[in-house]
Order: sequence, then C-alpha cells, then structure tokens
Amino acid sequence: MNRTWLVTAFFFALLLLILYGAFLILTPFLTAITWAAILAILFCPVYAALLELMRGRATLAAMTVIVVHDYRDRPPASSWRGF
Repeated sequence: MNRTWLVTAFFFALLLLILYGAFLILTPFLTAITWAAILAILFCPVYAALLELMRGRATLAAMTVIVVHDYRDRPPASSWRGF
C-alpha cells in the first residue's frame, strides 16, 4: 500500500467526519436556512426594482423591502391588543 494513498484516505475520512459533525450542528437550523434562501430569491427582483427606482440608494431600497415585508406579516404596533 502506498503511503501517500494512505494519507489521502485518512484525510478524506477526516473530512467526512467533520462534514457529518457540521451537519449535526446545522440540522436544527435547516428550516430557517431554507426559508431565508427562498425569501432571498423571491425578494431579489423587488429589491433590484426598488434600487433602480431609488437611484442606487441600496440602504433605502433594502429598508423599504424589509418594512413592506414586515408590515405584511404583522400589523403595526398600535393595533396590537393586550400589551
């Protein structure tokens, strides 16, 4: 058995072990990561259109997308009841 082949096999096995550990750590967050990717893909055209409309002001375009998205999910704080 060639020594370089043995070293390569050892590091490949170590890489697989590290990737498995990373998967175990990230498993509870996979749903959130998936939703973040879906929302990023969905809102990218909206952001690009607002960026063009607002003449390149990236912060203002991003804040507009965030406020519109959050307002759609939750009503304003003044309409909350019980708190």
